[in-house]
Amino acid sequence: MPDKHRQPVREQEETRTTPAPPPAELFDTLPDAGSRFTSIPSRSTLPSGTLVASQFRIDRMLGSGSTGQVYLAHDELLDRPVALKLLGEPSEGTVEWRSHLLNEARTMARVRHENVVALYAVGEYRDWLYLVMEYVQGVDLHAWMEDRGPLCIAEAHGVIAQLSHGLQAIHDGGTVHRDVKPGNVLVGARMHVALTDFGLARWMDNSHTSGEHGVVGTPAYVAPEMILGNRPSPEMLNRVDIYSLGVVAFELMTGHLPFEATTPARVILDHIATPPPPVARYRPDLPQSVGEAIAAAMDKDPVSRPSSAMEFLVWMERDLAPDRLSRSTP
Repeated sequence: MPDKHRQPVREQEETRTTPAPPPAELFDTLPDAGSRFTSIPSRSTLPSGTLVASQFRIDRMLGSGSTGQVYLAHDELLDRPVALKLLGEPSEGTVEWRSHLLNEARTMARVRHENVVALYAVGEYRDWLYLVMEYVQGVDLHAWMEDRGPLCIAEAHGVIAQLSHGLQAIHDGGTVHRDVKPGNVLVGARMHVALTDFGLARWMDNSHTSGEHGVVGTPAYVAPEMILGNRPSPEMLNRVDIYSLGVVAFELMTGHLPFEATTPARVILDHIATPPPPVARYRPDLPQSVGEAIAAAMDKDPVSRPSSAMEFLVWMERDLAPDRLSRSTP
């Protein structure tokens, strides 16, 4: 894509690299590649009234997924509702893994932004690791999109802008989300958007995944370098999230995922080798800058993606003049 379309100016020229081809053994594991993302491990639940760490009284379970169970609890010390997340099974995780999670949680706790769910506390309860987080009353972005149906440009842009600001705050705080997807985005009152579960994908992967080609992320949104097991350099690591942000933006703007194969294995292969379709295929009324920014974010080569979430947003907004933010839907 010609450089003339870019609004932000890079301080230095980056060297384009050619993504490594998929390892031959990866294709042998692809038929089962989606299983670890969709299965919910069997685990016991905490009954209502349980007091965790002499402070957090369990009310009810809010949900359960591959990274743990989430409960609505009451902070009896500060008299406020909180979300308490138990991670994995009590017996899971090495001492080293648990120590690493506790250390990294300090980094999470330093991120303070209105578009990021705040982390209040971390600890252990009966051999469970737990996180205590801000309680956001609302639904995840996936459920919100299903309920609302096709979004107008203004609505989609409003969500993408908040996601970009939240993701930028996470990166500025020295960490990476690694699993940006609608299920990890909460939508509250007045369409307020907040990212949650950032960093958990890496920690849970260290505990659950065996083998060289464990995939961190969710098939529909995962960056190709994560599938291939490549290790991005520290300055490139945030572009894993930029790719996923591009996929979410594609879905918000068009109502479709870029790759809609019927199996996780085929979706994974598409992320590795298939160029994403232009957004204009589904939404011809979108301004040119929207399609350009999303295509750049989903480039197979991390070097060619926008260098930050804010660069992506500025690029996307270039042609989004107020008169283009109409109430028209796809």
